[in-house]
Amino acid sequence: MTIHSSTRTRTRRAHKPSAKCPISGKYRYDERHDAQLALKSARNLRSSLAVLEMSSSWTVVRAYRCECFGWHLTSRAAQSTTTN
Repeated sequence: MTIHSSTRTRTRRAHKPSAKCPISGKYRYDERHDAQLALKSARNLRSSLAVLEMSSSWTVVRAYRCECFGWHLTSRAAQSTTTN
């Protein structure tokens, strides 16, 4: 007897950088989603290493859009846009 599942399975996309940016020299992600997945991987790595009492040099905290129309990761916090 064969049982068929009615649930869909999602295909996981790779979140590897496509190339280096000619403007910044950083790794370039084609889509925001890919950069967000890379950020999540960095957080998971840091958490896993913290449990082992180790540290990681991968300190990225956010993704941003570049003039090259790609996405990059940075360890700098977002700049405040409030004005008084």
